[in-house]
Amino acid sequence: MTGGWWTSADMASAPSSVCPSCGSHTHGRPRQGRRWQWLQMNVEFDKQRHPPMACAQQLFARLMPQVEAWRHAGALRLFSFLRKPPDSRLRFQADTGSALAAELRALLDGLREAGFVRAFHVAPYTPETFQFGGPWALHLVHRWFDADSVAWWRWASSSPPGSSPRALSAAAGEALVSACVGPREEVWDVWCNLARLHGMPDARILAVREAPPAAPDAEAGVAHAARLYGDAHRELGAGLARLGRTGRLACGERALLPFVLLFHWNRYGLSLDDRAALLAPMLAKYSPKRGLVGVAPTRGEP
Repeated sequence: MTGGWWTSADMASAPSSVCPSCGSHTHGRPRQGRRWQWLQMNVEFDKQRHPPMACAQQLFARLMPQVEAWRHAGALRLFSFLRKPPDSRLRFQADTGSALAAELRALLDGLREAGFVRAFHVAPYTPETFQFGGPWALHLVHRWFDADSVAWWRWASSSPPGSSPRALSAAAGEALVSACVGPREEVWDVWCNLARLHGMPDARILAVREAPPAAPDAEAGVAHAARLYGDAHRELGAGLARLGRTGRLACGERALLPFVLLFHWNRYGLSLDDRAALLAPMLAKYSPKRGLVGVAPTRGEP
């Protein structure tokens, strides 16, 4: 694993609604005798006793097998995490009638006794509904966040210490955007919006460059991403397209996807330098301005 790591059973739920893009209920409605609500657990690592990375490794090594067990038992619909204060925020869309909350507490109590967790507490989960395109799109994004969290763990648990996820993240991000917006100029626009979110000035975004040679590990990253993510990108893209055709998107894909990628980069622990290194090739590769008469690179740009 790489990247810097960032502590009861009160559950926060969203209004009842049916997701037209997938034909299932989103939050708060019984389905086959179950009631689904969100549980967020904030976890603080015991950094005085163990390095943050060791704490994170122990947390996810114990948590992720349990996540799959809860899923198999029907107690869990969706899971994701973020590297946010106090250290990690764990989010579960869980069956309120299950023992998931109690079993999660027991797992974290064990980590606290072992010196890897200092504290943990339940916190309200308030999704950024309109940031992610409205309530129907949010359900689709939550499904992708689940796939993204699982993919990260499969990479992290099988990689040597000190490995960088940059090649995998580059491949996953490019595949995601391409699956959700078709024409290459729209793909470019997504990366431009993401660059703006990172404070890159417009002159630098619009500077026309030749696409750099592919990184030595780029091909392996593409293959690895395809194995880890499966159909997750395609399913999100198809779902957003259906919502767009029925007027149920609160914002377009080009304004929504940059924030999906921000959350992805957070999960993968990518630094600002890592992000800049991923943005530059995408801006160059997909720029529709390359090769046009009257377009010149901005002077002084690297």
